[in-house]
Amino acid sequence: MELQLKHLSSYLPYKTQIKTRYEIMTMVYTNEYYGKLKDENPNPVALSVVFENHYQMILKPFQDYSEINEITDEMNDYEIQMIEDNPSLIERLPFDVIEKMLKNHIDIFGLINFGIATSIHDVAQAGI
Repeated sequence: MELQLKHLSSYLPYKTQIKTRYEIMTMVYTNEYYGKLKDENPNPVALSVVFENHYQMILKPFQDYSEINEITDEMNDYEIQMIEDNPSLIERLPFDVIEKMLKNHIDIFGLINFGIATSIHDVAQAGI
């Protein structure tokens, strides 16, 4: 799996942290920055490649959704069982549940498993 713009853009409104080799930063979207980025690099695919080679989003593993009441309160028992049995079925959840997962930095795309993102637990253990 390769990092795609849809992965980055899904987390942009929620101030997701990113890890560089030396520090932790917060990914913030502003119209002013996007305008500069667009002028300097009109190819959005190139942004994904640059991001993947130099930065990693810090996300919570998918299973951590169950610890966040804001998410589980919105789900019925069937939905909880469905995604625990097969996380790829997340697209069948109501949008407001998916949005809350993104807001809470839950890895809904499986990026951690592919080494494209870093688990918040690994960052905490490393003391970064």
